[in-house]
Amino acid sequence: MTKDSDNRRGSRFTFAIALSFLAAPWAYSVATAQAASPVEILQQSVIDVAEKLKPSVVNIRAEQKAAPRDTRNFEEFFKNFPFGDMVPPFRMPPPQEKAESLGTGVIIREDGHIVTNFHVVDGASSVKVVFDAGSDQPEEVAAKIVGTDSEADIAVLKIEKKGLNAAKLGDSDTLKVGSFVIAIGSPFRFEQTVTFGVISAKGRHLIDETVGSLTLQDYIQTDAAINRGNSGGPLVDIRGNVVGINTAIWSPTGGNIGIGFAVPINSIKAILPQLIKGEKVERGFLGIEFGPLTREKADFWGVSNGFVVSKVMPGGPSEAAGLKEGDVIVGLNGKPLQSSEELRAIVAGMFPGTSLTVKVLRVVDEKIQEKEIKVTLGQRPSKESMGEPAGTTQSLLGMSVQEASAENLKQWGLPENSVGVIVSAVNDDGPAAKAEVAPGDLVIEIRRRDPIRIARVRSMEEYNRAIVDMKAGDKVMLRVTNRTNRTRYAVITAEEPKKDGP
Repeated sequence: MTKDSDNRRGSRFTFAIALSFLAAPWAYSVATAQAASPVEILQQSVIDVAEKLKPSVVNIRAEQKAAPRDTRNFEEFFKNFPFGDMVPPFRMPPPQEKAESLGTGVIIREDGHIVTNFHVVDGASSVKVVFDAGSDQPEEVAAKIVGTDSEADIAVLKIEKKGLNAAKLGDSDTLKVGSFVIAIGSPFRFEQTVTFGVISAKGRHLIDETVGSLTLQDYIQTDAAINRGNSGGPLVDIRGNVVGINTAIWSPTGGNIGIGFAVPINSIKAILPQLIKGEKVERGFLGIEFGPLTREKADFWGVSNGFVVSKVMPGGPSEAAGLKEGDVIVGLNGKPLQSSEELRAIVAGMFPGTSLTVKVLRVVDEKIQEKEIKVTLGQRPSKESMGEPAGTTQSLLGMSVQEASAENLKQWGLPENSVGVIVSAVNDDGPAAKAEVAPGDLVIEIRRRDPIRIARVRSMEEYNRAIVDMKAGDKVMLRVTNRTNRTRYAVITAEEPKKDGP
């Protein structure tokens, strides 16, 4: 917001803002507040929060062993290739080697525990925490990674240093759309950068880059400017309490356009005890597959929202409790469900062994009956076992794909009549990324050699059949298009996926 626009606001609105900030412990005295304008009071509150959090926000430098990249070009692939409609070969410049990951962290305990993003330290050979990074004499302290959770994109570090100032963790559940927030971090190496904005939305779900599906973790959306290097930094409320950890942005250009995302601090507080102990984060698991109701099916069942159980996993917790294929889930623990993401997040946010009451609709003797089934949750399997095991063909290509359904086409902004499979995620520095394949691209054809094969791709089944026997070192040419209808070829050399962890 600008000063000009705020100064034009009505007296009722300005009076309300003034009252809200008088309650802050560091606000002006009553006499001062009466003389200051509401905008000045707001400004002073932001200044005070920035000063308060400065000692608690640090830079994170994660060093990674940089492996030499394959800089071979299209010419090798086109050699003796009998296709007549290929694009001319050209030499690609060698990509830059990535040897260091930069991010931000926030001190959460005076004994040296620091929270940052998992993706900041993922694959690091060493991690250093930098204090006073913008000063003439910055201090670097070696850090140990004590716990990580890729699902929430959170990591906990530990340093040995006295006199630390821990930030206060707030309550993200109390946030409302429109609440003022402040983001602190080090974008593009500009240390201790402070930006101001509001909560734009809550309960957002993003695409998980490792399996190409929506995340279990829900996110806070904010328009406070977040850029590269902000990852792991705190999102704080107007009182200086940490309400989230800045994690991601949505941008077609790579820079901030006012759509940033943070992990809610309450989600982090729930798993902190496990992370600090170095334990694996355990999540609940129902053991079912489900899909949304169509409008026609919703009318049949007489509900506005519900989810059809399409598969009950043998030996799983839902089978043991009596859940059946064809049941329609309409509520959990007495509360109605609004989205499939909400269903997944609720279950994953509970510990294995917890009892959960599932409200379902079921046809019994040609009548619709409502039943409440108590399920004791199991342990959620790893993402690899649930989505894409290490070493599969999609991992070898360094990307994940999804069906080109009407819903997915709309989500990615692709023409509604498109046919193919959608690239839903691309691993950073993986084979697909080197070939400049990007999320949202539509794969419409796959070409291979030894022996020469050309396969149209109109479904996931055809895609999987075309690459089923692929192994590391094999080359594949993908014909892809995107939302602008630009069609191109991408040559990918399959590689063994890198192992997770430091």
